[in-house]
Amino acid sequence: MLAAALLVAVLTQAGPEAEAQSLSDLREEKERIEAERDELQEQQAVLASELDAEQAELDDIIDALDAIQADLDAKEERLASANEALGRAEDQVDLAILAEDRTRIEAEQLEGELQNLAVEAYVNPAGDEVVEALISGDVLEAPQRRVLLDVTAQVQVDLIDRYREVRAELSDRADVAADAVALTEQRREAADREVAAVEEAKARQEDFAADVEARIEHLAGEAASLEAIDDTLAAELRSTNSEITERVRQIEEAARRRAPSSVGAPAPPSEIVSVQGIWVHQSIADNVDALLTAAAADGISLGGGGYRSAEGQLAVRRRNCGTSDYAIYEMPASSCRPPTARPGSSMHERGLAIDFTYNGRGIGTRSNAAYQWLAENASRFGLYNLPSEPWHWSTNGR
Repeated sequence: MLAAALLVAVLTQAGPEAEAQSLSDLREEKERIEAERDELQEQQAVLASELDAEQAELDDIIDALDAIQADLDAKEERLASANEALGRAEDQVDLAILAEDRTRIEAEQLEGELQNLAVEAYVNPAGDEVVEALISGDVLEAPQRRVLLDVTAQVQVDLIDRYREVRAELSDRADVAADAVALTEQRREAADREVAAVEEAKARQEDFAADVEARIEHLAGEAASLEAIDDTLAAELRSTNSEITERVRQIEEAARRRAPSSVGAPAPPSEIVSVQGIWVHQSIADNVDALLTAAAADGISLGGGGYRSAEGQLAVRRRNCGTSDYAIYEMPASSCRPPTARPGSSMHERGLAIDFTYNGRGIGTRSNAAYQWLAENASRFGLYNLPSEPWHWSTNGR
């Protein structure tokens, strides 16, 4: 408030030129601050888009979606402003050209009148009329003729002066029109830059949403898998996932989705074996057996669910997504009710992931004793955690 009052006092005491300069400086400062803000917002969006959606915490994914959306909203707002400015500049071009045309027409009309006067003066010189009046002896008529000639001469002078004024005005109108055209080109280039910025922001959002979509499919599969282990944890997971699902659904409605990459073909049942009650791929059976035995020796009783058949996943997709080939194999997980992973998109279907339980309950937090034991020891047995899901461990951390 004090700074504003001082500024008002300074502007009040300063002359018009100083006031104009101060206002110009304020506008430049405002534009600089806005440019810095926009740059910072874009940097935040870029960093957000680089978040590993497959590994990140769900809250971090929501924050990233918000940052990317905020940047896109700001860029679309700037594009709208740029288009408005371009429209105003184009209107100014039309008005300037119209004014120039009208002035040119007037100049041409005046030029025509001057040419007619020149021809008239050549054909009927003014001196001849005076001489004729004197020769005729009609001296009374001569003064009237002199007045007439003086008036005619004045008209000619006024016409010439007006022609000169119009020619100068025409030059000014041409300059104004040229400036308007140049400004319009600047506005058009600015609008084109904003279009490119918006398209880049949309692509950034779409790419990140595609990564999140893959995560949603995984979470949907995790929730389905956890139902048989821990209903409460499964419900919490679905609840937490719902906001992300809705955000991605909104993005899908605004832009074409990119299908997430597959994690590989589901394992055939003949390659799936039971290890202390957990079904896994035979390639990791020995490691899982050694891990469970080591955990038990340290007083950590682990169980859980591993392999999930492709047939079971197809049945869930039919129930939640629809019966068409598109609904089963292509529809995004977030379009199903409830969200359901695509067949072939889960490490569980390859038998290479386990949702561990501890004393018969899901591992819901990192403070859980079983999680802490796994965090210290699981890598020795070739299993790695998906950081956002304390219960989920796989051969690649996905």
